Amino acid sequence: MKYEVYEEAGVMEYLIVMPREKIVETFQLVNKKHQRMGAYAEDDTISPLQWPELKCDLSLSQLYL
Repeated sequence: MKYEVYEEAGVMEYLIVMPREKIVETFQLVNKKHQRMGAYAEDDTISPLQWPELKCDLSLSQLYL
């Protein structure tokens, strides 16, 4: 699975965009394993772990093309 490759590489955070459902799931590396941190809908705003001051507006329709 791809997430196992991410864990081995030490990827701290990744997102899964589900265009049909218009949902973004976030995963973070905790104790060398990725944990699902949340699911966000198109009216939400999320911030990457590495850049908490950056706000990603999920209402952008281009995200779900």
